[in-house]
Amino acid sequence: IRQSLKYKDTFLRSSDGCGWIIVDQMHQIPIVDGNWTLVVMNSIAMRRLPIDRQDCKTSTLFNPGEMVRCDKKIKSTQGTTFYRVGKEGWVFDNRGDNVMMR
Repeated sequence: IRQSLKYKDTFLRSSDGCGWIIVDQMHQIPIVDGNWTLVVMNSIAMRRLPIDRQDCKTSTLFNPGEMVRCDKKIKSTQGTTFYRVGKEGWVFDNRGDNVMMR
């Protein structure tokens, strides 16, 4: 936990070092359990966390046409849905207007 001297905000660092969260802007997003099979539309690298950031990528890459089985999903406040691929990591359904998985 760190506090900004300039802005008086409190930040939490993610446990894997992938980023920071502003405590005042945190809100709960429900995690939905289920079973989804998605088809990769555009190449996508799996993420360690449900966030579309380059520094959260893993070495696992999914290519167009591959099918990915997922067991949990989270819909971000920006409208992107993240799906958990077992316990290995996360993928997402869109990046702006680009459909990554369907």
